[in-house]
Parts: sequence; structure tokens; C-alpha cells
Amino acid sequence: MNESEKEIVKIPTQEELLEATRTILEVKKSARLVSFTPYDENQMSFFKSEKRRIAVFGPNRHGKTTMGTARVGFHFTGWYPEWFPKHRRLKPPTQGRVIISEYKEHGKVLVEKVKEWFPERSIKKWYKNPQGYVVGIEGVNGSYISILTHEQETRAHEGWAGHYLWCDEPCPKDKFIANLRGLVDRNGECFFTLTPLSEPWLSDEIYEENPHLWDVVDLELYANPYISRQAFDEFLSSVDPSELPARKFGKFIHLEGAVYSAFSRARHIVPSQKLPEHWPRFHVVDPHDRRPFAMGWYAIDPTNRVWVYDEYPRDQMFHKIQSTTLKINDFVTIIRNQEGQDN
Repeated sequence: MNESEKEIVKIPTQEELLEATRTILEVKKSARLVSFTPYDENQMSFFKSEKRRIAVFGPNRHGKTTMGTARVGFHFTGWYPEWFPKHRRLKPPTQGRVIISEYKEHGKVLVEKVKEWFPERSIKKWYKNPQGYVVGIEGVNGSYISILTHEQETRAHEGWAGHYLWCDEPCPKDKFIANLRGLVDRNGECFFTLTPLSEPWLSDEIYEENPHLWDVVDLELYANPYISRQAFDEFLSSVDPSELPARKFGKFIHLEGAVYSAFSRARHIVPSQKLPEHWPRFHVVDPHDRRPFAMGWYAIDPTNRVWVYDEYPRDQMFHKIQSTTLKINDFVTIIRNQEGQDN
């Protein structure tokens, strides 16, 4: 064997092998993002929607967060799979925002998903707050993702401009509106991925007030091929029955006292009638700064049943009322007038 042949078969050093291994793993990870493929037509419709607002509803463990992470990853890196619509692709650098419930647990899940799907070489820097939670991700191409939570004050969500907004799980309306303004300049897109356990305003926004603006994607039960039916059923067996419509079928339920599972209109609503004057009565006021006071008048019968005999505002869905011109003295007058009536 001559000297040139010896050079060809030179054994690489350990450092060279490690570097080659890292390169191979990174190439595979890069390929993972662009090789992402939705597992069914419903998932695919999320990525191919023509609307600027998209809401993905579905049961737990059906890949909603993975879908959101993939879409954000495409926009962040500028690397898109062949099937992604060309006219919806963004040219880096892009500005995006992700809204989560809180940093400690939800933020941890999000960061793990980003590390799982984003190529490591696409990320230049992770930004953390003083508590050590990731609040921003900067790309080597100049793209940036800011991460905010429901717990922050609304003013923290104001004053940004971006190409896309992702809300992973239901978002309070004031935070949504504050972030939505930031999409106006670039005609940006917003998308929700959620199990609808809270925020009933979102149901009104999508299905009643602005249905023409939204594309709704409903993920089917047991559609996720990576989760066994047995495992999912075992999870559902431990779920509170009041949450089953949301966790099993991705249907809206209004929790936190807004809806009572035992309530029956046939049983609990009776024709208007005069209540005995000797029944004890009380009045409850829930004051608000911008919206009208929510008030109720109640009586207790000899069997300790509570009768609701009046409420304010009347004949309106309170959560739809966003403001009022009434002052405190106006509400005092309303209360006095009610208490002067013969019930």
C-alpha cells in the first residue's frame, strides 16, 4: 500500500466522529420538520386553510400542540414541506407570537415541542425571564417568536406587530384582542389549537359573531394513530364527567360555575309568581369597572330552596356586554327600584 492509499483509509479521530454524528443527527432533525405529514384529512385542512383565522378543536392527546408547533416551525425557519400551499408560505425573517396559559408547566411543554421539531441549527438564542422561563426564541435567519401568558397584564400583550399568532388552548378575550391588533399591518394569520374547557366568548366569536372569518377544524375521536384507543379510554375514565364533552369530543363547555351539570330548565325554571312576603330575601352584586354590574335578587323558602326572582341585566347574555355608560348612582337607583317592587 503506497502513501496516497494510506491517506485515503485514514482513521478519523474521536472528535471527528462525534462531529460527524452531530451533523447527521442535525440533518435528520432538520428533515423531520419538513417531512412532517398530517395524520388525516382534518389535520391537513388546518395547514391548507384559506382563512386568516383558524380554530382547531379536538380531544386531548390528538396532536393539536404538535400541529401548532409544526406550523410555527415552518414560518420560523422558512422551510416548508412540498404539500404546504406556496401562497401561504412566509419569507424569513418572520415575527410570531405564541400565547400559553402559564410558563411553569405549559411553557415547559411548549419548549419541549420546539426542541423536538425545530432544527437546533435554526435557533440562534433562547431568551429567558428572571425566573428562568423561556419568553423568546431568535432564529439564525432573524426570525423571532415571543411567548406570553394569560397571567400577564393585558398591556404586556399590546404594541407588537407580527406575521402570525398562535394561541395554544383558550385565551382570555382581552389578551386575544390586544394581540390581534398586531397582525393588522401584515395581514397576519392567527390560529387556535384547543380543548374548549373555558373562555365561552370564543364560541360566540367563532360560531355567532364572526363565523365568516374563521375556519373550524374538528379532530375526530380516536383519529391519532400514535395513541392506542385503550390508553385514551383509560385517560377518559379518570376525567370529571362535566369535562367529558370537551376532553372526549372537543366540544365547548362553560366551566367555573357558568354552567351546572345538574341544571334542568324543566325542573328549575317555573312560571312567574308572587313569592310570600315572609320569605327571607337577599341581593347579590358583582361590580365591574367597564361592564354593567351583574346583580341578582333571591328568596329562601321554608325548605331552604333558593328562588331567583330577578336579575340585572335582564334578557341579555352578560358576557356579550363589553361596556356601559351607567355610573354607580345609576345602579343604586336600579337596586332601590327593584327593592321597592312587590314580588
